[in-house]
Amino acid sequence: MLGLLIASTVGILAAVFAWIFILPIAKFIGAGASLNLLNFTVSYLKVIAVAIPFSLYSMTLYNQLRLCGNAKSINGRNAFRYAYKYAS
Repeated sequence: MLGLLIASTVGILAAVFAWIFILPIAKFIGAGASLNLLNFTVSYLKVIAVAIPFSLYSMTLYNQLRLCGNAKSINGRNAFRYAYKYAS
């Protein structure tokens, strides 16, 4: 439970810092070549910044389930859900 709390806290902090420094990050990865490219990169990085806490939480939960030995049941359900989603 502590790991999930830490992952949520770190994820939220990382998302806030990514949101604050989104323009320097975009320029650092090479989006400063043109204004149009910079605008598209910033809008895309905003979506990624919002997803950071959920991604960290998901990875932490999966690893804790693996530690408990319940990963097969979770993987089986996810595989079935994705197979059903793409089949229909």
